[in-house]
This record gives sequence, C-alpha cells and structure tokens, in this order.
Amino acid sequence: MNSFSLIKALSDGINLFFKNLRLFMPIILAVGLLTFLMLWAVPPHFPFLYFIGETTSNTIGKAQSYYYHGKTNLNSGHLIGIILLSIYKGFMINFGLKIYDQQKNNNLSLSDFLNLDFDILSYLIARLRFLFTAIAGIVLFIVPGLVWIPRYYFSHYFIIDRKSAVGESFAASSLLTTGVKPKLWLFMIIKGLFYGLFTNLAPLSAIILYLVVYVPISILSKISIYRQLLTPKQIT
Repeated sequence: MNSFSLIKALSDGINLFFKNLRLFMPIILAVGLLTFLMLWAVPPHFPFLYFIGETTSNTIGKAQSYYYHGKTNLNSGHLIGIILLSIYKGFMINFGLKIYDQQKNNNLSLSDFLNLDFDILSYLIARLRFLFTAIAGIVLFIVPGLVWIPRYYFSHYFIIDRKSAVGESFAASSLLTTGVKPKLWLFMIIKGLFYGLFTNLAPLSAIILYLVVYVPISILSKISIYRQLLTPKQIT
C-alpha cells in the first residue's frame, strides 16, 4: 500500500518557506498591498484603522448587519476576489513545485513565480469541478464527500505539473490517493487547525497572513505529499 510521511510533509512546508523567504518576500509585499486595496475598495468602505483594530468576530457581526439590509448575495468584488485567490494559488503551486524540485540547486527568481507555463483555464475548470464534486458529495449523505474530497485532492496539481487534461487529472489523482485517504484527511484537519489560529486576528492581519504565510506553507506541504506519492506510482 502506498503511503507518505505526514511529518516530512509538514516540515518540508515550513522549512522550504523560510529557506526561500527571499523569493517569497516580493510576493508577500505585493499580495499584502493588493489585498488591502481590494478590501478597502469593496463596500462597505471601512476606514484603515478598522482593518488593523477590529477582531474577526466583530467583523463578522458588522458584515452580517450590513448584508442583512438587502445585500445577501455575493457582489462583483467577492467574485473577483474568489477568482483571483484561485489564480494566486495556481501560481503558488507552480512556484512551489519548482522550489521543491530544485532544493539542492536553487537558482530560482521572482520570474519563475510569474512564469505562466500551465493552462490556467484548465486549472480553474478543475478547481471548479473539484468544488462541485465536494459539495455534491457532502449533500449526498456526507459519506461520498469524505471519499471524493481526498480522492481528487491533487487533480489540479496534475494540470500544473504534468500538463494533464481535466479529465485525466481527476483519474490520475484517484489513482494517486488510493489507500491514503484517511491520512489525507488528517493532513486537512491539521491544516484547518492552523487556519483557525488566524480567526481572532484583525481582519487585514488575518487575510494577509493567510495569503502570504498559510497558503505557501500549506501548498509546499501538499506538494511534499504529492511528490512522495507520485514517485512510487509513476503516473504519466
């Protein structure tokens, strides 16, 4: 039965992030600035001190109060943010794969992060398909979702890494995760616990830490699992 080391995955994520902090620093600065501008631009227009002084619990309360006054649907700002977040994660996965594969001879630069060498449309379609599959699995008495979520957990990684088609990527992820679904759930639970550490921070701090620390470390950890599983399987 195929397996992977959870400890190695987590340590790889943390170590590779801090080892390559010089590469991540320009990304951190750019993403931090863009995040603040987007948060400020989307109604309601809160003052700057709100973003650094309010806790997330207060934010949720005020947001609920705001949206209960007739705005219950996602607006264009939210949708743009969701799309940009998915694209950002795609670039980060692509960059993380290069970092992981060139650990012993690291000559990467910021241009490697900006280099779009995968099909972004196929990647976004795969993420959307994974989302709908996960939701459908949860709606269908939860149990199918518990199986489908880890089964297709690496579908979009095959699109970025192996330039697979969407259907092929789901089939490859299904083969890759055979026998390791419970362990993948443990990994996702650990990620969720770390994510929970941000919930009591001020809104801007929480979101920026999520984007510039949590996302890279979690992706690098997931890449470690992907590479550990891929080597013995030799999926093409």
